[in-house]
Amino acid sequence: MFIQIHSNSRASLPILKPWGWEMEIWNSRDLGITYLNIIGGKSTSLHCHPNKRTGYIVLKGEVEVEFLAGTKRYKAGDRVNFRPSLFHRSQALTSEAILLELESPPDKNDLVRLEDPNHRIDSAYENKTIKINSHSESILKSVQESLHESGPRQKQIPSLDVSMSMTTVTPRQLLDKYEDRVIISPVNATIYTDRRHGGSKYEAIVQPGDVTTVGDLRRMARILDLGSTVTAFLVSFRSQLMRDEQT
Repeated sequence: MFIQIHSNSRASLPILKPWGWEMEIWNSRDLGITYLNIIGGKSTSLHCHPNKRTGYIVLKGEVEVEFLAGTKRYKAGDRVNFRPSLFHRSQALTSEAILLELESPPDKNDLVRLEDPNHRIDSAYENKTIKINSHSESILKSVQESLHESGPRQKQIPSLDVSMSMTTVTPRQLLDKYEDRVIISPVNATIYTDRRHGGSKYEAIVQPGDVTTVGDLRRMARILDLGSTVTAFLVSFRSQLMRDEQT
């Protein structure tokens, strides 16, 4: 099974932001994937998405994410989930931070800004495009191509220590074929609890817009429906392998 990017994807060029730029690189009915490039020291607005499930995967650098209740730092290889209506602001702590933002449903206008140093609180989603340098363009193109890699083989992204692919599998096959540290996000279906699990309803556990790991699925395996089919976005980091070998 192969899922095509929708022809109505909103931008063929990166969108200029006060903090850098972003580009939606993959779009289906259930999920949008946006590539974010945040300039060192710059930050997004303090905002929320009232209706969307949103997840971040940090590909390069380090960011500090501010919530109303405090802040937390995330570096390359980390991931974080934002429930609907959770206010957050992301600041690059390194000279450049590259993230993937996964959103379900893929609606860029589902946006409420609470604070913004660039006076965009009452503004809609931006539409001004920007031309990026050849190095950034090469990385962006490789990431886009990885979203059309079907099967277990992952595409290595140049200049990053990350590999990515899309694959259609069952949760059981994910547990059998991939290591615990591999990050996964379902793009077209939800992973539910097993109907036969005593004392539990048939509930959604991992949905499009969520980012989790194979290791997390393994811990939950006893209560999950492992036989249903899902197309999943997979991300793995070479630096994580090196850290694992050293411990």
